[in-house]
Amino acid sequence: MGKPIVSLIKYDSSPESLFKALQESNAFEKLQANHQVLIKPNLVGWDPAYPLAPYGVYTTSRLVEDMVILLKEYGISNITIGEGSVPRCGKKVGKLKGTKLIFSALGYKHLQKTYDVKLLDFFEGPFQAVNFGDFSLNFAESALGADFVINMPVLKTHNQAILSLGLKNLKGCIDLKSRRFCHNENIPLDFFTLCM
Repeated sequence: MGKPIVSLIKYDSSPESLFKALQESNAFEKLQANHQVLIKPNLVGWDPAYPLAPYGVYTTSRLVEDMVILLKEYGISNITIGEGSVPRCGKKVGKLKGTKLIFSALGYKHLQKTYDVKLLDFFEGPFQAVNFGDFSLNFAESALGADFVINMPVLKTHNQAILSLGLKNLKGCIDLKSRRFCHNENIPLDFFTLCM
């Protein structure tokens, strides 16, 4: 595997600026029109007792919408937006909590209706153990079965890592038991990030 290509582009709330970053990094180089595409935003758990943070915590539905537009223009018809958001304090709004609550609160239902994409809560499907040598982690089978995964994290820090970047966002694809195992004070989060 060669050196990764990185593109830094100022996002101007348009598909064009996102397209420029994707183009410069050859992001769609192996994408095919018949691929089943999974978009994995960062939609961490939210307690509805507190206001929803507008930026810096969640991947905005605006950015994900631009990605969906670009995928549709590329000829992709099978698009799923998937996440496994942990419900906070067991609270619900109506019948919604966890991933479904955040999909609703952040406008992801609009993407579902407008672009015919699927919204998937990983906790509703089966998980499959993936062996990493000394340990295994349980991944959502729907994430493992995707032909093409687009990881759309939010750049953040973490108390167990210097900088979490994109690989930590993929922890949203594993079950709660695996997450607890990864959040171990005795094992640096960077270790799990490198394994994933």
